[in-house]
Amino acid sequence: MAAATRFVAAHVTDEDLVARGELPERCDPATLAALLLRQLPVAPPFDWAVFFFTAHFVPMAEQLANELCEALGYPSLIGCSAESVIATTRELEQRPAVALFAARTPHVRAQTFALQAHSAAEWSTILSSGHAFREHVVGAKTPQLFILLADPFTVPLSGRPPHYLGVLDAFNRFYAGVPAIGGVASGGTSPGSNTLVLNREVLRGGAVGLALEGDVQVDLVVSQGCRPIGRPFRVTRTYQHFILELDNNPPLEQLETLIESLSRAEQKRLAGSLLIGRLVQSEAHPPYAGFGRGDFVVRNVLGGDPNTGAIAVGDLLEVGDIVQFHLRDASTAQEDLEMLLAPHALLEPPQGVLLFACNGRGTRLYPHADGDVRVIQAALSGEDDAHPVPLAGFFCNGEIGPIRGQNFLHSYTAALAIFRSTRA
Repeated sequence: MAAATRFVAAHVTDEDLVARGELPERCDPATLAALLLRQLPVAPPFDWAVFFFTAHFVPMAEQLANELCEALGYPSLIGCSAESVIATTRELEQRPAVALFAARTPHVRAQTFALQAHSAAEWSTILSSGHAFREHVVGAKTPQLFILLADPFTVPLSGRPPHYLGVLDAFNRFYAGVPAIGGVASGGTSPGSNTLVLNREVLRGGAVGLALEGDVQVDLVVSQGCRPIGRPFRVTRTYQHFILELDNNPPLEQLETLIESLSRAEQKRLAGSLLIGRLVQSEAHPPYAGFGRGDFVVRNVLGGDPNTGAIAVGDLLEVGDIVQFHLRDASTAQEDLEMLLAPHALLEPPQGVLLFACNGRGTRLYPHADGDVRVIQAALSGEDDAHPVPLAGFFCNGEIGPIRGQNFLHSYTAALAIFRSTRA
């Protein structure tokens, strides 16, 4: 009888280690792996796994990867260092912790890969050639999903083709229609300080990933935690990161008119919460073809020039782009995540969740702890508090997820992969 599909999650914190008389920075990796394995409701082997660990465990990352590979039955394994990790029902902020997500998927083939280059010229060669790019994403002939972990200092993740290519642009081009989900390592603040894991190997840069092929039953949710305000505009003049005109008028003038139309409550919420969204356009999704919340790649508004009326934004916009201003705060973020998860109450209960949340979320956004996992578990496991959906993740330095069929790098986002049983 074939093994059933199964997803499991486990975590270890500093409290667990101190209770055993060990310090996180000096604990035995074998002990750490054993503590994780002890929590799993089913025995190995597993087919693939992802794990996340805070900076306290970076010195032992290679040993821990070896222990996990052996303990889990030699799955395809990837991992990365993180500022903080996320467990099934807890967001373990600002404390030593490790979170593990493992899967037994008999109808799915899991293949690990690494993307690395040593110069801008080498990246250009890899990202501009379908043959070269596919050589790096080895074994992925007909992938259904990519899970991607990247270093922020050594990987050009995002660009605006054809002028500038990023890794996600190459995925969109050479694996068109295949979604990618994941996050940017957040455990270090300088080049070389982040750690990536590829099976038993430790890498100090680049990106690592899992390509899943076969009967992958997964739903992806990208909650940007904001909502559009006012009306859409067409970009009519730009310079680098500056918008010089919206609908042939200075952007600051358009923004002032928009703000005057808002309620006093919304005007108060704008301070530090104003963003701009660029509509994702393609042949399948042309401009003004029925779009709304969730159809934009949202970026920061960096400032404005009262003399020219221009605004600076965290994106390279082009003439013809459709943009709309957005508002983000804690209540809007919770509302957006609840709204996107609501349809899942009508589906088969999920078996596992990977969560990639911005390190600007958590208690930096919400007035209470466990803001995102509370919403996720309430939506996916209902009132069954005794049986929450196995979940693992981390607070990222950037989140990866699809919008309108294209993969993007996001900020302030919660990106989820919701796994269900494969078909019989």
